Amino acid sequence: MRSFIHKSLSSYIDYIETRLGRVIIAIAIITLGASAVASKLAIKSDLKELLPNNYQSVKELNRLLERMGGVETLIVTAESPDFEANKRFMDDLAKELQKLPPDAIRYVDYKSDEVKEFYESNFLYYIDTAELASLYESVKRRINYEKLKRTPLFIDFTSEAPLLSDVEGLKNKYQKNYSSPVQTWENYYGGEWGRMLIMMIRPYGSTLTVDKARRLIAAVENAATGLNPAAYDAGMKIGYCGNVKSTVEEYDTLKKDIFSTTFLCISLVSLAIILFFLRIRMVFILALTLLVALSLTFALTYLFFGYLNTQTAFLGSIILGTGINYGIIVIGRYIEERKKRKEPAESLKIALNATFSSTFLACVTTAISFFILLTAKIKGLSQFGIIGATGVVLCWLSSIIVLPAIMLAWERIKSLVKTGIIPERKSVVFTVITKRVVTSPQKIIACGVALAAASIFLAIHFIPNAIEYDFTKLRNKTSVASGTEALEKQVSQLFKHSMTPAVVLVDKIEDAPKICDAVNRQNLANPESERRVGSCYSIYNLLPEDQDKKMPVLEKFRRLLKNERPLIAKLDKDLQQKISKIQKSLTGRKITLDDMPAALTKHFEDLNHNKGAVVFVNPRPGMLLSDGRNLTKFADTIKDIITSDGKTFHAAGASLIFSDIVKIIRNEAPFLAIASFLGVLIFVAFIIKRWKVSWVITATLFLSTLIMLGIMALLKIRLNFFNFIALPLTFGIGIDYSINIAIRLMHDKMNNVDNALRHTGMAVLLCSLTTIIGYSVLLIANNQALVSFAAIALIGEIVCITMAIILVPALMALLKDLKTTEYEKTAEVIPVLTNTAAD
Repeated sequence: MRSFIHKSLSSYIDYIETRLGRVIIAIAIITLGASAVASKLAIKSDLKELLPNNYQSVKELNRLLERMGGVETLIVTAESPDFEANKRFMDDLAKELQKLPPDAIRYVDYKSDEVKEFYESNFLYYIDTAELASLYESVKRRINYEKLKRTPLFIDFTSEAPLLSDVEGLKNKYQKNYSSPVQTWENYYGGEWGRMLIMMIRPYGSTLTVDKARRLIAAVENAATGLNPAAYDAGMKIGYCGNVKSTVEEYDTLKKDIFSTTFLCISLVSLAIILFFLRIRMVFILALTLLVALSLTFALTYLFFGYLNTQTAFLGSIILGTGINYGIIVIGRYIEERKKRKEPAESLKIALNATFSSTFLACVTTAISFFILLTAKIKGLSQFGIIGATGVVLCWLSSIIVLPAIMLAWERIKSLVKTGIIPERKSVVFTVITKRVVTSPQKIIACGVALAAASIFLAIHFIPNAIEYDFTKLRNKTSVASGTEALEKQVSQLFKHSMTPAVVLVDKIEDAPKICDAVNRQNLANPESERRVGSCYSIYNLLPEDQDKKMPVLEKFRRLLKNERPLIAKLDKDLQQKISKIQKSLTGRKITLDDMPAALTKHFEDLNHNKGAVVFVNPRPGMLLSDGRNLTKFADTIKDIITSDGKTFHAAGASLIFSDIVKIIRNEAPFLAIASFLGVLIFVAFIIKRWKVSWVITATLFLSTLIMLGIMALLKIRLNFFNFIALPLTFGIGIDYSINIAIRLMHDKMNNVDNALRHTGMAVLLCSLTTIIGYSVLLIANNQALVSFAAIALIGEIVCITMAIILVPALMALLKDLKTTEYEKTAEVIPVLTNTAAD
């Protein structure tokens, strides 16, 4: 097999040397075509894209989008000390928005005139049955008194007329039973005595794309700006929030993070390469090599998936930081051969053959850690695994196939290397390490074991609380900096229920009250401390309660006032006004859904204007769904709703999606981490086939993992839906360093540790540095979940490279009694990163 690979690589170099122009043109065409395809990739920041389409929460959310167009809302706020100015601005803005295309806005909601008018016309239906009866008796007594007072023989012994119940007080008392969904100030949505008014804008459509959301925000902003808010009040501030605004902000932040982190990653990796090779041209050679691999990777991503999600969007930096290592190794060995005055083609043959096995092993172990993610139930993670593994393999193939062609082409333009004596680089660090390893390896090993033991102690206390349940730590910094998040918190205080309730779709309107009954029953079945549902609202909650009990009293009321109409006309104006308000509420029939004002029923309509199509379930007031524990308990209560007649309904919403993600992470994170750990170790043991070397590599990775977990525990870095993938990736990438250093030491039979570390150690340091850069640039991202991923990955990378350079030589020093033949056989299995540019 080894002979076959050697002949194949040599034949390939001979082929491209004679047909270099054609090969370069073919590479260029493939790269341009792949780049064109990759440029079509969309970015989806919706959390539902992380879960499989067959998940109940995803299916229900898709149904909701199809029937309701979602529940997205753009909220506009107007703030100034002058309520009248705020009111005029909102009225004028509503008029301006009416001029927009009819398919842009479904409806605008900012005041409760229609609701108030309906309530005042029907307030008797909404007061308590006992108080309704009391009001009737009060009116009846007063009418009897007025009738008696007008008789000739009337003598008033009390000198005071019977009091008529406070009609206005009753109206105000029970207005909470039937009012707008938002606090009002003189019929306008808002609070703070009218100093802040809000307008809710619901977009129209089956789903709201980022482009549609952006156009809607731009149209509303242009309309508001065109009104010149300062003309209403010099201090007026106009703000925007709601999930329409946050959708665009999250998308823009994601794109900005992708480009900024990728650019910074390229810049820093380029600087590292220049400092290592002392040649700027190597940056361009490696850049062209990686461009081919990355273009193909994301072209295939488009063909198979069509988009990137919040987890895969940053794979470019990760693949770049990892995949560049293969090219660095090949170039390093190539430069060494060229300095020996060998021809470019011959140097490439030697470099490829010398580095093929080691780079292949590094590629496979990294790919294994990615492929393990394919078993994850989270769709975003499985896509992350597929794209990551594909990218790593393509980077390796590009270093074998594309890199030689680019280097030969560059050599024909200008020589890459000045031939002559190879300069020797000295390293104080490696000299000190060598001295410690040779003289006292036991102390180094003891320190490593002690650190691991301390890490175990920290981890034991940390692991039970290792999942991040505080979702406020996962938000993007842009929303905080822009004030959107703060404004949304302020606005949420004005809503009487949650701004983002869970939604249950209803096919038959008569099922709506049954669903609420079932939700309340399931909530009450939990212990009081475990109840997370606050209320359930269907369109039937708009109707007055106990109408059957109230109708006889209302009918008596109606007959009384009808029969006493002549008398009432003679009463003083104050009494007439009170009775007039009562008469206005006496319609003589029950109130039905058809009587409801559109200002309220529209919230329960689907896109086809079917009334009562949804039921809203709100979390308990004061309970934060940003706490994952509350979120999962809330979701568990309502995800499967079984009504009294045996029908099953399912709630939909972001809370259900997020709850599923949290549960999957909690259940799968340990399995994925262990599977990756064992997977790379089994592969290494299978390839190396020497148990003592495998033992050194296994022990190093095991201790590195414990120390990594200990540092995470010490820094209190918890696992979330994104960052836990750093664990399997660390095993696949970090083990490469131990492998190469262990095999190099075996190759040199531990006779010259300083030389081995200076040569191979410098090479793996550069490889680790590019990976560290790939992770480090993610620390500047606005997405805090991504930042936590970078932090864990950095900890793992630094620990792995440190342990590889320090612990591996110490462990190997204890194995000096190995037979020479075993060294030689092991060395033959995997050529190492020897004689690289570090020479």
